[in-house]
Amino acid sequence: MKTQIFSPSGGTGCSTLTAFLIARLSDTNRVLTVDCHGDLHDMFSIDAQPGQLTKYSPTMSVLHGAGMDRETVAGVIAEHTAQYEHIVIDRGSAPLLENVPVVGVATNCYLNLRKWSRTNTTRSVDHFVFRIQHDRPLRLLDVETTIGCTPTAIIPFDMTIARNVDAGLITNKTPKALIDPINQLVAALTKDTADD
Repeated sequence: MKTQIFSPSGGTGCSTLTAFLIARLSDTNRVLTVDCHGDLHDMFSIDAQPGQLTKYSPTMSVLHGAGMDRETVAGVIAEHTAQYEHIVIDRGSAPLLENVPVVGVATNCYLNLRKWSRTNTTRSVDHFVFRIQHDRPLRLLDVETTIGCTPTAIIPFDMTIARNVDAGLITNKTPKALIDPINQLVAALTKDTADD
């Protein structure tokens, strides 16, 4: 299964979602993650240079893909497809790869939704995750209207998520607030793979 995590603006939680998603997937599968910005390397405390592949655990490898263009990332995926059950690309706001399913991340932030409304990738989102930001006036209906579909998973506002990231506990303990949303996303992605 190949998946790319995307949002047209930074700060929406793409890298955090990717980190917890790959931690969950690597419980039972070999997972390759292409980190297009270097954020995951910081989260996992991996010291690597762009282009370097690091085996983080027996079932998880992380490629530092900062600065790689779409063609290079596509080549890396093609090269490693047979070795991993899952390949997850943290695209952040970088241009999307063709023929790779997209998980869009949106928040109830006006600026994030404004960028979603201006991007032409909205129609190509296979799943979307709604991350609630505290004290924002926009509602789920506003986000659904902009994205054009209902969310696959909703991540509530919970400070323990940020604390786990800051403390480097991503692979040790998933915050309770993330368990159901991550499991819902994994189930949807697995169903998509089974349907193909």
